[in-house]
Amino acid sequence: MSSGNILLVSELEESNTYLWLRSALLIGEIRAASVRDGIDKVLAKLGAQKKIDQLYVVGHGNTAGIEIGSDWVDADNAAALQQFARLRDRFTTAGTVILDGCKVGHAVSLLQRLSIALGNRSVSAATANQRLTPGMEGGIRECKGAACTYSGEGWSETIDRWLGQ
Repeated sequence: MSSGNILLVSELEESNTYLWLRSALLIGEIRAASVRDGIDKVLAKLGAQKKIDQLYVVGHGNTAGIEIGSDWVDADNAAALQQFARLRDRFTTAGTVILDGCKVGHAVSLLQRLSIALGNRSVSAATANQRLTPGMEGGIRECKGAACTYSGEGWSETIDRWLGQ
């Protein structure tokens, strides 16, 4: 039995207008105070039978990783990767993970290690600053195990380059 898409949103500070507006567009999201808190809530939502088609994680990001609540998740955060590994058997056959945070697609080691922790599940992220428009902006890096692909620069990266960001 599939539960469809799971939206895991880093708990947000009221002053963060971008993430607040972005998350306001998501209905039924799970708010995470930390990685462990988020994974506990995902497992509770799934119950015993349901599986994940797509886990969509929204939080602050940069070229090294992504913030989930009070936790910074990068390739060296073994504790966070172990928490994600608790979801390893909870995906459908084609289940995927999307990390939606600015420039997280540059954190290749994180994408690879998260994929491996999840049983070589497909993990993808954008390489540009994320904006309010739906979907991920910029090029998309997708890793399955240690193998990664990249789908080139998008309009958002072009704007960032023009702005010198």
